[in-house]
Amino acid sequence: MNTKVAVILPTYKPQDYIIECFKSLEIQTLKKNEFCVYIGLNGSSKEFEKYILDQLKNFSFKYKFLFIENPGVSNARNKLLDVSMEDYIVFVDDDDIISKYYLEELLELTDEKTLGISDSKNFIKEISCLEENPWGKLYKTLKLEEKSKFKVRRYFSCPVSKMIHRKMVENYKFDINLKLGEDTLFMTYISKNIDLVKKTSENACYYIRVRETSSSRRHGGKWNKIKASFYSFRQFVKIFFTAGYEKLFLLTRIVALVKYILQK
Repeated sequence: MNTKVAVILPTYKPQDYIIECFKSLEIQTLKKNEFCVYIGLNGSSKEFEKYILDQLKNFSFKYKFLFIENPGVSNARNKLLDVSMEDYIVFVDDDDIISKYYLEELLELTDEKTLGISDSKNFIKEISCLEENPWGKLYKTLKLEEKSKFKVRRYFSCPVSKMIHRKMVENYKFDINLKLGEDTLFMTYISKNIDLVKKTSENACYYIRVRETSSSRRHGGKWNKIKASFYSFRQFVKIFFTAGYEKLFLLTRIVALVKYILQK
């Protein structure tokens, strides 16, 4: 049987937390012949390659490993998207954890026009001590199905805690010119290909490790933030005048950026 789900997992100088991520993939209720984990080690030395491959010997899920010389989580995600062939895509950060029902429940909901989303919670060191985050708070208020991207706009700010069909992605990539806001821009680009959002049960949950040095959650300096905001603003304006996008949803993106820039 061909695999259905590509798990996109970029990593940079991984530490032992990646083992916890692997463990959560190992116990998925979705059959192991139905998903493949694409691991992209980017911008790290060969010693980290040996570390990852040694750890993977302890797990039975399917995987493909890539060593990517150029650093950057967006570049790694793009490379892994190009290599993977599955119809369904989930993004996982190497320091995060997914519940055992995560892949199976998302696969039941997602199709070419339907975005499956899950609950989400934060943790610092132990998953037994959970905290609310903005996505989890929104999840609680949402109906099982929602057509308005405006109402679920927070879920379009990052690629995790959801399953995406490859036809939604088309030829869009994560913008490697951006070091801040690239996730939101990518999700905004593909939003025109999504007609419906469905949420899983609470059994499917994405657990975010709160770690300031996480490659996908680093913060730049003030000037870098301003430059990134102006760049994103120009891209959002272009998208606004492109057919097929929900205007109210895009307007919230533009207004938020204007407010952010003026505050700086």
